[in-house]
Amino acid sequence: MNPVQVQPKLAEPEPHRTAETLVWDLFANRVVPFWVANKWPSPISHAWVSDKEQRDVCTSINGYEWPVPIPKDVDLNHIRIEMLNLGAEYVWLDVLCLRQKGGCREDLCREEWKVDVPTIGAIYCITGFRMVVYYLSGLGRPFFLTSDDLESDHCWFRRAWTLQEVDKDYVIGGETEHHWMDKNMQRRVNKHLQSLKYAKGPWLFDLLQEMWNRVSTKPLDKVAGLAYFISKSSIPIYDELQSEEDAWVALTEVMSEDYCLQLLFLYSEPGDGCGRWQPSWNQLMVMEIIPDDSLILGIGTLGTEETGADWYEGPCIKSGYLWGLGQVSNKEIS
Repeated sequence: MNPVQVQPKLAEPEPHRTAETLVWDLFANRVVPFWVANKWPSPISHAWVSDKEQRDVCTSINGYEWPVPIPKDVDLNHIRIEMLNLGAEYVWLDVLCLRQKGGCREDLCREEWKVDVPTIGAIYCITGFRMVVYYLSGLGRPFFLTSDDLESDHCWFRRAWTLQEVDKDYVIGGETEHHWMDKNMQRRVNKHLQSLKYAKGPWLFDLLQEMWNRVSTKPLDKVAGLAYFISKSSIPIYDELQSEEDAWVALTEVMSEDYCLQLLFLYSEPGDGCGRWQPSWNQLMVMEIIPDDSLILGIGTLGTEETGADWYEGPCIKSGYLWGLGQVSNKEIS
């Protein structure tokens, strides 16, 4: 195997600290450091709306640090009341707890995002919080979807970032006694939600196939959206100026060994990037045939020499016969 030349910069959260340094204290109605709350917050996952449906609000909740983008027909206090009614005390909401563009300290965004963005998945994956709340129609909006909504690039089911926000214990936000939705549409939504319960499985190509069908503002976001699933103990930083290919190489450097073995054994062509044993991101995005994960033969060990060269130690097939693909002699086969 060829050595990989890119050395990833890693975001390594300390054991006592989540990357999400702020949480929304619903009782005090302000954001506070995570260590002040000392409790796992209930995270909110939501669909983003189009620019024409969105407005920026300045609020004391985040100390007027940055304008908070929300739908024009939504009030943050209504979200607070709904979350309190659901029994939450602390909430993690990206637009309040993760620095957004705008404001007098917009220059901090790139540096803060390097650590905060790649480890957002932690708050949705680590057990200990009470629930994840999905606003499928947009943050704070009543729950209602149409066929056109499901096909939209803004649809919650189609966004790259929401893949890491899926959890088996969830509550649909915005549900009311008066909401009405076609029964066929309800079945479609329920089917989507049920299928996502298995999205975080052990098979890399299942995750990649799920990501293919999603859209992102930057191509880089699709790579970053997989980081929390497939990394071992460290996660590459999120650099918004980085290409998706460089981000993928950095991710393979810290990828769990099981996923590395799947790339080695199940991808059928040599890589055209930094390593011959691993496909480039572009190769994965244009795959036409999905490998059968049940055929994996990855029993063995992967490692890296001090020189950077990768190696595999394990079973291999030295010779064999293929019948039915042509008439050749045993001598020609050997």
